[in-house]
Amino acid sequence: MSKLIIFAPKCGGNHLANMVGASQNLDNCLNFQKLNLKYHNDNNFRNTHMNDLFLKNQNKINHNSIYTGHLDEVWNNYHFIKNKIKDVLIIDLINKGCINFRSHEISYLESCAYTKPFIKKLFPDWYIESINLDDMLCSGDVLKFVLDSTKFNISAQYKKLHDMWIDKIKDTI
Repeated sequence: MSKLIIFAPKCGGNHLANMVGASQNLDNCLNFQKLNLKYHNDNNFRNTHMNDLFLKNQNKINHNSIYTGHLDEVWNNYHFIKNKIKDVLIIDLINKGCINFRSHEISYLESCAYTKPFIKKLFPDWYIESINLDDMLCSGDVLKFVLDSTKFNISAQYKKLHDMWIDKIKDTI
């Protein structure tokens, strides 16, 4: 079975999927050496579309892989993917005061839709875990600590890549 990260646009879902996928040796992700090289050599890795993990671009869902999607993409593909995805993580926007990487406040609709309770009602067949957007904006140590209690844990070596990504994001806000 595969994994899925659901997130609002520009909230770090691709970056998180790259780190989880590489940490867990998932088939459709770069390994640590390649990911590390990309993060160090690519000054425009803000959205981190290094692998094509977007659900909407997939012809099929492979075993032992990770995918990403915004709520509408997941909803539109649910019947196609519901038996192929086992673990789901949502980047939860429950804190309405969060600022996302688009440098504006998250809308009320996004703050309601991108929450674990709402997602669980939409997709009752999946086991859903969540991480708050505020934790995504913290250091690699905090992110690793939060993810360690989920099935989306990352290896310690990825903490520095996350810190590097956070620094790039903060430079653009």
